[in-house]
Amino acid sequence: MVMLTDNRVLVDNLRPQPALLCVQRKAQKRIITEEDLIEANIDSFGDEIGKTTNRITSMFEVQARYPEDSEEYRILDYRIKCGQLYQQNAIDKAKGIIAKPMPREWHDRFYVAEIEDENTKEYLSSLLAEKKPYFMRYIYPSLMREYNKYIKGLNRKTQREFNATIDNLLNKPKTELSKRELEFLEYYYKKIPVGISNCVMNQICKKFEAAFDGFVRQRSADIAFDYTIMKSGTAYTKLQYRTIQNLFNDYNTRLRNFRIYASREWVNRYESIAHLEEMRDEFRRDCDVACSNAKVLCEILLDVSYKRSGTKQFVWDMCGEEIINNLLQKNNNFICRPVLSAAGDVEFKGRTFSFIENEIGVDS
Repeated sequence: MVMLTDNRVLVDNLRPQPALLCVQRKAQKRIITEEDLIEANIDSFGDEIGKTTNRITSMFEVQARYPEDSEEYRILDYRIKCGQLYQQNAIDKAKGIIAKPMPREWHDRFYVAEIEDENTKEYLSSLLAEKKPYFMRYIYPSLMREYNKYIKGLNRKTQREFNATIDNLLNKPKTELSKRELEFLEYYYKKIPVGISNCVMNQICKKFEAAFDGFVRQRSADIAFDYTIMKSGTAYTKLQYRTIQNLFNDYNTRLRNFRIYASREWVNRYESIAHLEEMRDEFRRDCDVACSNAKVLCEILLDVSYKRSGTKQFVWDMCGEEIINNLLQKNNNFICRPVLSAAGDVEFKGRTFSFIENEIGVDS
């Protein structure tokens, strides 16, 4: 075996495993037509490739609950290895090949719930890879929202009943927990929407969370952005400010209402983009009527948007070019940009860069 890294963490934790060779099924050779491409696309809709991969990942999380010498650990190890075959089968489906999917009793709790024999049902449930691992919250925003909603609701219940948070109960020695607290924690483990065992990726995720807890908020508090560097210093009247501010507030109200409507009525992405662009064009026209001077409009919108919380995308949509011009004028039309250089003093992703200056508007 040849390793392509000398990273000590990877080298020291390598587990040599036999190569897995899956039987490769082949589709019938033929010259494809447009109809064949359409059929392949249809066969790929809602495909199982990503789902199969996630289920295998979930099995690692379930496996971490058991000792390495246990029967459960060995069974899950077998299922994980079989996962490569089921991944290949899912890919073959898009080629028009009939392939066997992953057994439902490995991942589908509704299927397992219908099993009549209680011992079999209990055993299969203990090996079920039904939940995405905890760390996947950072991959799937919907899972993050579901988890946060669950924990928020749970903390309200623990506060009312035990005058504590769920973390307080989890950190409390088991011998000191009351019968009701033990029942509550059993409910917590059963209903939590993610797998929280100490698998490797969950442990890494929690270490990152502990290291960066509050970091962004702290950095935001420590480093206040001075948006005035983007301004030209052009004066405007109070009347102009109030007029543009009212237009800006009206736009934000309409934007919120449309997003609620689009979410409720399942407005597709392209219709949403078209409608939002139409709203921005209307706002531009209204602004031109209220204030035809681009520099003045830029000054007002910067003051209106940067003195409140929320996204600043809108002001860049409206006055992005004017802001860039302001920044260039303050730097005598020079910009500084990185270029690859063996002698560079800035390192990024294994390469070194030097910074050079260019004057905008002058041929170099």
